[in-house]
Amino acid sequence: MESSLKDLEIKTIRSNLQPHFIFNSLNSIRALIDVNPELARDAITKISNILRSTITKQEATDTLENELALAEDYLALEKIRFEERLNFEKQIAPDTLPVQIPTMMLQTLIENAIKHGISNLEAGGIIVLHTRILHDATLEIQVINDINPAQIKQHENSLGFGLSSSRQRLKLLYGAQASLSLNFENAKAILTVRLPSGLT
Repeated sequence: MESSLKDLEIKTIRSNLQPHFIFNSLNSIRALIDVNPELARDAITKISNILRSTITKQEATDTLENELALAEDYLALEKIRFEERLNFEKQIAPDTLPVQIPTMMLQTLIENAIKHGISNLEAGGIIVLHTRILHDATLEIQVINDINPAQIKQHENSLGFGLSSSRQRLKLLYGAQASLSLNFENAKAILTVRLPSGLT
């Protein structure tokens, strides 16, 4: 019964994330309709592909490789809106690609970096995704993004819906073996997730 309740809670959190993601993506497309209808049509195609993937996935976890592909589709959608203001760099250790992570989590972390970081900077900024396996076989995922220093105080004590949900899912799936932390340094937000890799 405890296992069934945990599975139900994980599915409930995930189902709440889906409309949250859809709402944000549709807002991005709405901003394009009058400005550039052709790009808006391209964006609708991209969101259709993303939604097909997220809605049909029923498993609680998927490989980092698959989740990275989903996140890159989302970034492509946001790049249409932000253009040169949004830059992305990835430093992915090859041995991290087969590791299972919560579905939609990576996209949620990047969405947070855009919403609370890049979108508040007139000149935009860069998001850096870094993954590696630590010495104790823990997977470390870091999302580092530029942030307006004036926004730091606002987010120091609040993770927001997406990050709070991600932390809760990590706790349900991995217990005390996983963690999510957010720190600020030199006008950058550093989000760190650690979870068991299953590698020995």
